[in-house]
Amino acid sequence: MIFIVAILIIVIAYFWQKNINQKKNIKAYEKSDASVKALGEKGSSFITFNGDDYSLAFMQAKETTHHIKNEIFVVQDNGLYIPNLKKESVLKLNDTPSEEMQNYITKHSGIIAVSAVPLELNKKQATTLGLPNKHTILVITPEKFSIFANDPNLNYWRLTNVDFLPKYSTTTNTTSKGRSGSAIVGGLIAGPVGAIAGGSRKKYSSSTSETEEVLSTAHLSLIDNSGKKIIVNAKINSAIANILSEYFLYENSSKDSDGSLTVSDADELSKFKKLLDEGVVTQEEFDMKKKQILGL
Repeated sequence: MIFIVAILIIVIAYFWQKNINQKKNIKAYEKSDASVKALGEKGSSFITFNGDDYSLAFMQAKETTHHIKNEIFVVQDNGLYIPNLKKESVLKLNDTPSEEMQNYITKHSGIIAVSAVPLELNKKQATTLGLPNKHTILVITPEKFSIFANDPNLNYWRLTNVDFLPKYSTTTNTTSKGRSGSAIVGGLIAGPVGAIAGGSRKKYSSSTSETEEVLSTAHLSLIDNSGKKIIVNAKINSAIANILSEYFLYENSSKDSDGSLTVSDADELSKFKKLLDEGVVTQEEFDMKKKQILGL
């Protein structure tokens, strides 16, 4: 009884604190004079944009501020996913992030992505790619550029092929009924007759099998903005493989006369992005050039 009462007190305290934090978030959101902002479901979170920074808070109602430049924002239905945040990274919003918000992010050198998948690489490949660890998030931009979220250099890639074969593991559970050694016991008690009687007790068993998919190595063919091709081996499942094939593959690639892929558009865009970062061109000039290169 005491245990049940303790559990009820904990549950009541949790929802009481949750309600207080939601009210704090709503108050902070309404108090903000930011022209671009969004409130999460029932005050569960909020995000505001001011100058080159953005501020956000989650259920704990603790507001933090970060730079927009080179930050990746994955736009989702009724949500915004920021993969490089160390703790909570998904804001559940009342609506899909507005076009105004997305334009603000790109104007301040942030990166808009439309999908993201987790990948597990081996340490050697992570080092080759310049990633700090083997666990990474691969995101895809509206222009079909793939970026490893934890890449300090934010290199742009084109995913040109996904070679994947799923693997499965089967577990068999056997259940037995009846007594083992009953004939011997019967024989000891009642002689030959008892042995026959004891031996007539049969032992039954039934088996059930469960099959589930396990992570399998996929071979992802990538090409960077200089034309360099690599194959990345990543541990994924069928669900991730389907997302990569449906949303990440760059199928409209042009080809050279020898059949190899060209990435002149990616190369030119990368060079222009570097000029933007160096302050040689303005954000407006970069956006115009980007639309020109991508044919938007």
